[in-house]
Amino acid sequence: MLCEICKQNEATVFYKEIINDKQRDLQLCEKCAQEKGILTINQISITNLLGGLVEPGSIAPQEVELRCKNCGLSYPGFCERGKFGCSECYQAFSQKLPAIFRKIHGSTRHTGKHPATVSISPKIEDDTATIIVRLRGELQAAITAEEFEKAAELRDMIKAMEQSEIVPEGGKQ
Repeated sequence: MLCEICKQNEATVFYKEIINDKQRDLQLCEKCAQEKGILTINQISITNLLGGLVEPGSIAPQEVELRCKNCGLSYPGFCERGKFGCSECYQAFSQKLPAIFRKIHGSTRHTGKHPATVSISPKIEDDTATIIVRLRGELQAAITAEEFEKAAELRDMIKAMEQSEIVPEGGKQ
């Protein structure tokens, strides 16, 4: 897609502006976006964002020595770059990652959405809250499809699960 202003360069900046309930979408190249003041030269990259998660002075002396045995990346180097050097870095820095994940996501546990097509049979590693979330999605789909008998069964399963256990964080109590 070409830039809407210069009509020469590839549009890489997609800008949405809403003024007085009127929406305007623009597809611009970087140069035109900079000229219009929409894009500044010092935009934050994901690497810079992740790299700034650990304060430089907050790294303990023993963490300075922490290195990946495969690629040699140090923990301070990981904090500065914001990305791993190889697939083994995840294991090498595993003790430090939960704090970083908590800082980025607010939790160390994924509580996002699940596809509506997931079956109701629970996997062994799923916890009660995850199963209940999945069942609620299936319940909603059954109601939408007017499959009321199936919806009633799902409702009863959810109710039984909620009453039999204290649902962990992220589930409904």
